[in-house]
Amino acid sequence: MTTTPVFFAAEIMPYEALMSGTAPDEPIETLHNEIKAFFGEDNGFVIHDGSSLVGLTYNESATNPELPVVIATLVGGFPAATEQESLDRASTFKSKHFEQVKIFTDPKLIDGHPTGQPESSSETTEPGA
Repeated sequence: MTTTPVFFAAEIMPYEALMSGTAPDEPIETLHNEIKAFFGEDNGFVIHDGSSLVGLTYNESATNPELPVVIATLVGGFPAATEQESLDRASTFKSKHFEQVKIFTDPKLIDGHPTGQPESSSETTEPGA
């Protein structure tokens, strides 16, 4: 049984905080736990504790282009689901802690910025929407 990877990219903290010595561990864990709790084990969603982080970069904020932010990308998946089924199911995720989360299945987008128009293989969700 194969699992199509689904990627979740979010602005997790200001870049300045990282440069001041604040580690990104806590917001990464918050995002991980939020994704895990949202889908729960009953939906067959798989996200591995301690190894779901696949990308960490920085870029301008979606809400304030003057503000550089740290962007974390986590991976999970739905076993035995097609790529489109996985993307459709993952796109129901709504974050309560992060302004935007970009959800996609193309690993080439991992270093991408979680803003803008959804790609053909991605969706952007608003918090609590």
